[in-house]
Amino acid sequence: MAVFFIGGESNVKDYYDVVVIGGGPGGMSAALYAGRAGLSCLIVEGSSTGGQMNETDIIENYPGFEEIEGPVLGEKMRRHAEKFGAQFHTATVVDVDFSGQVKKVILDDGKVISSEVVIISTGASHKKLNVPGEEEFSGRGVSTVQPVMATSSKGRKSLSSAVGIPL
Repeated sequence: MAVFFIGGESNVKDYYDVVVIGGGPGGMSAALYAGRAGLSCLIVEGSSTGGQMNETDIIENYPGFEEIEGPVLGEKMRRHAEKFGAQFHTATVVDVDFSGQVKKVILDDGKVISSEVVIISTGASHKKLNVPGEEEFSGRGVSTVQPVMATSSKGRKSLSSAVGIPL
């Protein structure tokens, strides 16, 4: 599986027209459209571009691609957003201040970014069951993504569990 990470982040400014928190498909789509509208945009992402896509070997359900590696799709999305001017910065958001017209996004690296528009697109994280063998067999029959289980366990006995947050 290919893993992409582009270093050499450009200098982060103090103000952007749009700040997107989250570097997954939703965040990159928002940044792409902001850029196409002529707005300056910063994507604040966690450890790598693409979010959960980077944990997915093969994606078979994304329109336009019959099969593509998750990190490759994430990199294609990143380049597309950058084509329209989006900037990327790897950091963790530790606080926000939405009290005024100009919002503030406070990062763990000490930077404070201001913007009139903040889009929160933080996605989700996989829930684990914390049962014996879960870590040991991860990727070898144990998966946190149901569609992966559906194709990898075809014709075999399998068990599925849905773990979520009650509304």
